Amino acid sequence: MTLARIAAAACCAALLSAIARDASAAADDPVVAAQNDVAYVSRSLGGVQAAIEQAKSERQTPERRLANGELLFGLKDYTRAELVLSEVIEEFPNTPSYPDALWLRGDTYYATHDYLAARRDFRALVEGGGGGGVISGVGAGFWRPRGWGVWGGRPTQKPPPPIG
Repeated sequence: MTLARIAAAACCAALLSAIARDASAAADDPVVAAQNDVAYVSRSLGGVQAAIEQAKSERQTPERRLANGELLFGLKDYTRAELVLSEVIEEFPNTPSYPDALWLRGDTYYATHDYLAARRDFRALVEGGGGGGVISGVGAGFWRPRGWGVWGGRPTQKPPPPIG
């Protein structure tokens, strides 16, 4: 998106200056004026290409993209937040930002009432595609169902029956 804006701005600037030069110059020889305009735009094109290459080389890190998605989510711009978070999930699946992006995208879907997509992301976060889940070991030793107290290492009441 940034590359397109840079290119569009550079092209507009080149065309506006060419039009302004043409308007101020006498229109005695339109062929010469057109050749001058083409030469000017050709010279400016190198600067546009350099700006595009610089923007390509400055690729954002997954952490920066996650921060952008979080900011958009906080601003309630859910459509753009979902796009940014999806980029993190698709382009950087083996980074520490992946589970956070998955969770935040699930929250984004939930906020837009797309409950099935939110469920899919939350389930993917828990199940993790095969290895026991992204968060399977994070809180497993600390999580206890409500109503379970621990005294001397034994629960004070029976665990609930399994679901299913």
